[in-house]
Amino acid sequence: MYEMKFIRRLYEKHHNISFINPAYSLIGRLTKNSIVVDIGTGFDADFSQNIIKLYGAKCFGFEPTSRHHQKLDIIAGESGGLFKYYKFAVSDKNGLRHFFESEENTSGSFFNDHINVRKDKICEYDVETITIGDIFGILNIGKIDLLKMDIEGEEYSVLSAIDKPIFEKILQL
Repeated sequence: MYEMKFIRRLYEKHHNISFINPAYSLIGRLTKNSIVVDIGTGFDADFSQNIIKLYGAKCFGFEPTSRHHQKLDIIAGESGGLFKYYKFAVSDKNGLRHFFESEENTSGSFFNDHINVRKDKICEYDVETITIGDIFGILNIGKIDLLKMDIEGEEYSVLSAIDKPIFEKILQL
């Protein structure tokens, strides 16, 4: 165990890489002035909370799963203004989409056969979707220092729909 911690610290120091719980690594360029967009925050916004704790950066979350909203309201209220979240789902196009929320798992999906909703009782409802490009207007920002996406199978279609001028405003994915 000690050897792993030593190797991790050595790697972080020499390569300017940070390891963020639960399971992310990033280039250590963030500061308190950074803008972090956390798509698919989950019920506890753990990624955003760790970024805030480590860097003091402002985090904006996007989470459509209705049962998470009450807890995310509490987290936002306790963040000192460093975490704000929106109830939109991020997709490859704007509109309304059918969303499947599992009663047992901690996340939902646009796909009723996704592992998070398969073999489980689900609640179905429509959610409003926005694109990555829309996020810049909603947040009134010119760049995103770090974009984290955990959107249960939708990542590839969202990434392929980003126009080059928008993609160039995202410094780290």
